[in-house]
Amino acid sequence: MKKKVLTRLALFCCLIVGLSVFSATQVQAHRIWRKYTKLPNGTYTIETDYYEYKSWQKDSVKLKLGKYFVLSSSVQKKGSGRVYTSDPLKLKLSSKCKFYSIDECTYVYKRISKKKAKRILKNINGACYYTLDKFHVKNNKVDKVYLLW
Repeated sequence: MKKKVLTRLALFCCLIVGLSVFSATQVQAHRIWRKYTKLPNGTYTIETDYYEYKSWQKDSVKLKLGKYFVLSSSVQKKGSGRVYTSDPLKLKLSSKCKFYSIDECTYVYKRISKKKAKRILKNINGACYYTLDKFHVKNNKVDKVYLLW
């Protein structure tokens, strides 16, 4: 009986220590991530107000397409001025994900292939601050990506 109580107490202590370590890392990550805005309809856009006065960070906004849609950037800490890579937004691409590019003549979005979208991102080395207009998420999967190209 005493052994069971000690075992439960040890497991409870491990749980508390684990949660405190986990929450500490979450708080640290929370300070430096998310430079995008979610609209009520499930569409996300890059938060341009944040980058307006930090033009050097615009080049750090990168997008990788593959099995996942990975949007990452870097953030400068106010006190020390050190630059940190923020936690990326990593979402699965829906199997029916559609890619759109704006038509230069009519300014209407035209559907493009995933291969062409990857080629566009490869040409600009993944930097997508000016290229990625918005993306739509449904059921935790990206189902539409809008590029300005």
